[in-house]
Amino acid sequence: LEASINEETSLVSIMHVNNEIGTIQDIEKIGALIKKKNPRTLFHVDAVQSFTKIPVSVRKAQIDLLSISAHKFYGPKGVGLLYKNKKVRLQNMLHGGGQQKNMRSGTENVPGIYGMYIAAKYVFNRQREILEHYKACKTYLYTRILNEIEGTHLNGDVVEVSAPHILNIAFEDIRAEVLLHALEQNHIYVSSGSACASNKMSKSGTLAAIGLNGQALDSAIRFSFSIDVTEEDLETCVDVLKKQLVLLRKFTLGGKKR
Repeated sequence: LEASINEETSLVSIMHVNNEIGTIQDIEKIGALIKKKNPRTLFHVDAVQSFTKIPVSVRKAQIDLLSISAHKFYGPKGVGLLYKNKKVRLQNMLHGGGQQKNMRSGTENVPGIYGMYIAAKYVFNRQREILEHYKACKTYLYTRILNEIEGTHLNGDVVEVSAPHILNIAFEDIRAEVLLHALEQNHIYVSSGSACASNKMSKSGTLAAIGLNGQALDSAIRFSFSIDVTEEDLETCVDVLKKQLVLLRKFTLGGKKR
């Protein structure tokens, strides 16, 4: 990043928590690096996956712009928030009546905005309890899958230092999409790749960036955790995985043993 910034760099945008593998970026270190290299460069942080989960200080990290999305902390879908430093000047998105300090005119989505506020308040009031639950779910599922299912690997940082609500595991000899639909038939909903690119057939840029290639790029499943996931749910998930993987690998490997 430091080598990429020069006098013409106007904006650096960093994802605080990666949405596929849960890697946490050191945004305070990054913010200091950016401002040291070029004080005029604006620093934007995508905090969609980290807000309410990973501490973030716009002051300490010298953040100019920060974006969040309500549905990631149990708020209504389609509602988000953009923090803007007072020193930053943005062009109007919509012209007209002058709402939101002339940034975006038109009738504001008051129910959505209030719903986002209530959701954030709810999560922050129970933050410690919720985060401990996420960590317990992630640790339990990770431990059981890697210890009990052959040909499985963790993608990304170790569980202890990555985001508590995202777990990405590769299943050898299985296409992620096939396993995803097999789990879906058992009412277990996971994802492969990024939801932002769900209509594209391209391989994951994130997994490629951490060195995966070939079949490994197409074998990753992302598990996400919420406040209503129970240990019984996780046990069911492991049991279904064991049964489905035996069946699916039998077809994939043509009946040959691994």
